[in-house]
Amino acid sequence: MPGPPKPKRIATDRTSSVPLYRQIAEALRYKIATGEVPIDARLPTITQGSRAWKVNLHTVRRAYAELAADGMVQMQRGRGTIVTARAPATHPTSREGVAAFVDWISSRAASEHGLSRTELADLIALTDAPANTGRGINVIECSAHQAEDLARELSAHWQVKTRGWSLERADEPGAGSFIATYFHYNDIRRRWPHRMKDAAFISIRPSAGLGQQLRSFGRRKGPLEIRLVEREETMASSIASDIKAILPSARYRLERDVAKGRLNDFNFKEGRLYLFSPRLWAALGDAQRSLPNALEVIYEIPDSEQSRLARHFGWARREGED
Repeated sequence: MPGPPKPKRIATDRTSSVPLYRQIAEALRYKIATGEVPIDARLPTITQGSRAWKVNLHTVRRAYAELAADGMVQMQRGRGTIVTARAPATHPTSREGVAAFVDWISSRAASEHGLSRTELADLIALTDAPANTGRGINVIECSAHQAEDLARELSAHWQVKTRGWSLERADEPGAGSFIATYFHYNDIRRRWPHRMKDAAFISIRPSAGLGQQLRSFGRRKGPLEIRLVEREETMASSIASDIKAILPSARYRLERDVAKGRLNDFNFKEGRLYLFSPRLWAALGDAQRSLPNALEVIYEIPDSEQSRLARHFGWARREGED
């Protein structure tokens, strides 16, 4: 039987809420489970472990006792602590051990790298994400106009090559990851169920600039009547909810206008402000877009969502970006 190995370094965090004995037990559990410490090997003696890991004898003894309770080691008088199993036995404390391990890892991520649990999870997920190669990454939306706007926004802030991809197309994006908004989750699941693993979904919101424009119109006499123009009732309802969230209802009256005919024949009435969804704005003529009472509903990706994407794909900020 192999003798006690030279104790390998085990990093402990004394500021963590996870007890030191449990940190040591989880580190050893990992080494045993991966085969780094083989079955039938002897663990360092309690004295050796105490010196190497800079903890007291009782801490090492309690860590070994926890491994013994999981069936991974046997503590034998005169022979030391012997590894008996590669994987933990089914035991009531094993789930507690996993929870403690998660707490320990989360604590280390926060203290050493300033990462929250969510950020840590994103980094772990990155190991399973397809690589973002030089081919660039597609940003998918219901219209080419909206998709290109969002793609440009990402490329302006991050060192990544992006391009818009419209759901109006009959084909599907090439191999690799792509980005889509949560609104189109079901569209993508229905059209490309085999590609769901490639999708990174994000939320978007009306731009701050749009809110400023609407507030400037609202300074006129009386409540401002706004007509939100879209072709589909479901989409119109979703955009209306987004717009209402940035407008004080007392000064504005927002109604939906589902446009069924050609936009070339659209009737603009004086005294109303018309908001067009991104895909309908792209369908307007230059003369219509230049009207003072016509505005596009411009969407943007919140900073928090951009940062989440950057962590997921490993993007770096462009020079000059904070």
